[in-house]
Amino acid sequence: MITLKAFGGGRKRPMNLFFAEMIIALLFFSISGAVILRVFASADMKSRESARLERVIVFAQSFAEAYSECGSVSESAQTVLGYTGEENTDGTVFSLEDGSVNMRASEKRKAAGAGELSTLTMTFTADGEEIYSLSCSAYIRGGGEHNG
Repeated sequence: MITLKAFGGGRKRPMNLFFAEMIIALLFFSISGAVILRVFASADMKSRESARLERVIVFAQSFAEAYSECGSVSESAQTVLGYTGEENTDGTVFSLEDGSVNMRASEKRKAAGAGELSTLTMTFTADGEEIYSLSCSAYIRGGGEHNG
């Protein structure tokens, strides 16, 4: 019996196994907690992106409806936004969502029959990356003159 106690036998061994098991359980729970926090952070980010995209789509739909009615980017912007955007070589640029989303609107006109077919392409970008694009058209009677 004396030799067993000298080599770590007896009562010490079950107590050491208990502590080792507790350390393994704590390690498992800490790793699980880190993974769960990462999943929640990722889900929150996806939720925010989804909400932003939904707002962009609703805005694009409103702008397209206004454009199909009047056939002019500036009149559509005045109707939907209350202001006109900045014109450049690529089209007209609008800042949305407190500047986090930009919309570039470019329009092409083509004579067609007794009027003019005007096509608008809207491209939405956030952080330099395209997030949504939509094209719509409007037929303007009278050779391209807007008849209110």
